[in-house]
Parts: sequence; C-alpha cells; structure tokens
Amino acid sequence: MDAREDLDMSVFTRVRAFVIAPVILLARGAWALVPRSIKDSWAANTVVETIQLVRQNRVMGIAAEVSFWALLSVTPLLLVSASALGYVDSLFGFHVADDARVAMTGFVRDLLGIGNQAVDSINELFAEPSTSGLTFGLLTSLYASSRGFTSLIGGLDHITGRDQKRNFVTTRVAGFVAAILSVPALVALLVLVNVGRTGFGLPQPWSDIVSASMWPLITLGLTGFALSLLHGSPAQRTPFLTDLLGAVVAVAIWLSGSWVTARSLASFGSDVLGILGGSVGLLLWLYLMTSGILIGAQVNVARHNVERQADNDLFSVPDLS
Repeated sequence: MDAREDLDMSVFTRVRAFVIAPVILLARGAWALVPRSIKDSWAANTVVETIQLVRQNRVMGIAAEVSFWALLSVTPLLLVSASALGYVDSLFGFHVADDARVAMTGFVRDLLGIGNQAVDSINELFAEPSTSGLTFGLLTSLYASSRGFTSLIGGLDHITGRDQKRNFVTTRVAGFVAAILSVPALVALLVLVNVGRTGFGLPQPWSDIVSASMWPLITLGLTGFALSLLHGSPAQRTPFLTDLLGAVVAVAIWLSGSWVTARSLASFGSDVLGILGGSVGLLLWLYLMTSGILIGAQVNVARHNVERQADNDLFSVPDLS
C-alpha cells in the first residue's frame, strides 16, 4: 500500500469516524425514544423492511445501471414523440407543436449536448409529419429507446424476489411494448401541459376548472404509469391494486426528485458543473426516477412480507411448555 492509498484510507476513516458514526448514533438514539406502539405499527415495520430490502438487493446500484441505459434512450424517444406529436397536431389542431418543438430542441441542444443534426431532425419531423415518418420512427427509434425500458423491467423482475423470472426474450419484448406505450403517454402529457393550462379554449368557468385540475390529472396519470410498470414488469404478477402503494411512493419520489433537481440546477448547476451541467443534471434526474420506481417495487414486497408475518403471528400456536 503506497502513500496515496494510506491517505485515501485515512480520509475515509476520518469521515467514517467523525461524520457517519455520529449520524448513525443520533439516528439510533432518536429511534430508541420512539414509543413501542409506533415501532410495532404496520407503517414502521414496512419502512424498516423496505430499507432492508433496498440494501439487500442493491437497489441503488441497479438504479445507476438503469439510468445509464435510460440516458441512451432519451434521444430516440424524443424523435418518435416529436413525429407523433406533429402528426396529432396536424389532425386535431391543438396548436402545441411550436411550443413542444422549442422545448424539445432546447432540451436536446442544452441538456444532451447534441449538435444541430438531431435538432434539424426534430424540426423536420414537426414540419412534415407523415404516417411513413411515424412508421419509420416506430421501427427504428423505438427499438433504440426500448433498451432503457428493458433494463428497468429486468431490474424490477430481479428485485421482486418471486420464483418465476423473465427470460431474455420476454424481457426484450416487454421493454419494446413499454417503449411503444410511453410514446402516446408522453404526447398526451405534452398536450395536457401546453393546452390544459389554457383550459382547452372552453368558456368560463370551465376553462379555469380544467386549468386547475391539470396537475392532479398529471399526478393520476403518473400513478397509473407507475402502477402499470410495477404490475406488468415481473413475470409472476400480484393483484393489480396491491401494487398501488408502491406506485404512490414512486410518484412521490418522482415529483420531489424533479423539484430538487430543477432547483439545484437553477441555483448552482451552471456555476459548479459548467457546460456539463445539463447532461449531469439529466443523468441525476434519471437516477432519481429509476430509484423511485425500484423503491416503489420494494415497498410492495415489504408490505407483503409484513402482512404475511402478521398473519403467521396471529395463527401461530404459543409454546406453553
């Protein structure tokens, strides 16, 4: 071990002794002050079981792997969504194509750091929407964007701890189906955000009612999307509504993580990270999103384990010897 390794170990030892150890000690002291009735409650047992499952299954490491593949899938998914949104706008006349085009091109240029070629492709898809262009996107870009969903579905199938597992073929097919379903979901989200805030042109007071209900509808849509992922990803499925708790937890992490990421990048992202701030911020956001859905899956498993343990304790025969 050379001097540099000695210094690294010394720094790690100091951080562990003077930072991590006091935090752990304070947490244990605070937990000791919690009344026994709260410690034995269903909510506390579920939280403790979730933390143990997250550590046991290396959920945060899986989230890092999934976020990497998701980063590679962002641009193809945007190209397909641009083609679909331009086609929908030409059919129904929502007049959201211009706003969405500006948002997408700015996202591609600033956050992803991609040159003018991808920006020109998005502009062309908006300017000349066609069925053939949309079909070409479904055959090419959708397959490229499905890699992130494939990795996510494989991770969800792995951490649920069920006996039946997906093989390579079914995982790839499920990832491609999830990528296909994400396109209309993203288009509907863009239409709702751009047109819903104006009330869809309805007369008063309906326009204000529609505008005020926009974010609750978006939250419900995100909950349905998370619930579909949690229910459909594992090969061995549970009843649909039993996955609702994990979906709610996932959406809460998504919304809070998005808010924290946006605030952090707006406050000091450009000063600290420079030109890489957008890409690093996107990777951090994807990491929080994948962590949210994976933690939601572990919440469902923890809830099932806690309820099963409670049933075993209820029907167990006490030892009177």
